[in-house]
Amino acid sequence: MIADYLVDLEKRVEAMEKEIAELKVQVSERQKISVEEVVGQISKLLERSSISQSAENLVHST
Repeated sequence: MIADYLVDLEKRVEAMEKEIAELKVQVSERQKISVEEVVGQISKLLERSSISQSAENLVHST
């Protein structure tokens, strides 16, 4: 009876460990996406800033 209970507990622990591993993968994928989104947004802002600066330079040089 106790042996059956221990086997059941071991199976539950294994299932929980698998769930935790899956959740870790999901979290890391979300973080990766978030970082990629932020980098993309920063790149767009830098590009806009560069275009604005170029336009200002043209205005001031004429």
